[in-house]
Amino acid sequence: MFTVYAEKEIFENIVVFNDETPHWYSVFCNHSEVCLNLTDDELTQEQVPGTPIFEFIKANGGRDLIALKDFFSSIYEDNNIILEKPRSVFFLNYSNAEAEKIQNDLGVIVVGKEVIEDERLKGESAPKSRSDNLV
Repeated sequence: MFTVYAEKEIFENIVVFNDETPHWYSVFCNHSEVCLNLTDDELTQEQVPGTPIFEFIKANGGRDLIALKDFFSSIYEDNNIILEKPRSVFFLNYSNAEAEKIQNDLGVIVVGKEVIEDERLKGESAPKSRSDNLV
């Protein structure tokens, strides 16, 4: 399974403004486990009506999010820990330039906090065959 590791604020922005990031929102809802930079207690406190986390859980049939505060601390101490999770994407509190450098160095998708590019995982159409161009 694909795993998303996200800072709470970045996750909430994608969930709340899902019309601006529909592809990432779809990944969150349909194609991944979502782990947040929160403690178990912080996650429990967020599970009240009206919060983005509560509304996400409710909209996804009660599917829980995973609190992994210690793992995120490890990432910020040593980015190489990301290599242990190759089938993942990381939404981290880095500038986009820093995130791109980490991604290029480690080969795992890392997204910074400044601008979320929604087209990153969107596939392109197959090239037209030569016969498609003949009219």
